[in-house]
Amino acid sequence: MLPPTLRSVAWAATLALTSGCSQGSGDQAELYPVVDERGILTYRYRHDAPPPAAAPTQAQAQVQVQVQAAATASRPSIEQQWIEEANLRRRRREEAYDDMLAELKVRREQARLEMQADEEYRQEREQVVREQIRREQSRRQEWNRRQAAQRLASQQAEQAAAREQQRRAAADLDDSLRRLQQSQSQSVQRPVYQLPP
Repeated sequence: MLPPTLRSVAWAATLALTSGCSQGSGDQAELYPVVDERGILTYRYRHDAPPPAAAPTQAQAQVQVQVQAAATASRPSIEQQWIEEANLRRRRREEAYDDMLAELKVRREQARLEMQADEEYRQEREQVVREQIRREQSRRQEWNRRQAAQRLASQQAEQAAAREQQRRAAADLDDSLRRLQQSQSQSVQRPVYQLPP
């Protein structure tokens, strides 16, 4: 890519050489290069040329040579500066891209850790719920067992009471029968008195 000065000079030369920039139909304007005191190269039309000046002195010639040498020496430094700036921009883009990748990696790791924490919390909650269910089932089983034991004990007590009632009833019946038998035997053994005629 050309420096800005050379690009402007090239554009000026291109415009000057086209047919639309000619002074007339017959005479073509002529360009000539001019180097100013800063060492910048420009082109001017021939009819705009200043009147011929006196020959430069030795000091002026040395200054002009130094200016041209400085301009010539500054071109590689400018190109080098452009190259360094381009490299710097490229390094910055690469660093920004690396930072973006690093941030994306960190976000993925955070998401993975959050998912892992959620999964561990879910498993813990499921374990707690299963333990509560197991304890509730154990309590219900124990309560059912106690209720069954109480019902069995109540039934056994009722059966024992019924058997005791039956035994007492049988004993009372036996006593009654024995008394009846005794009374009958006493009536048989009593002497019979006859009335006199």
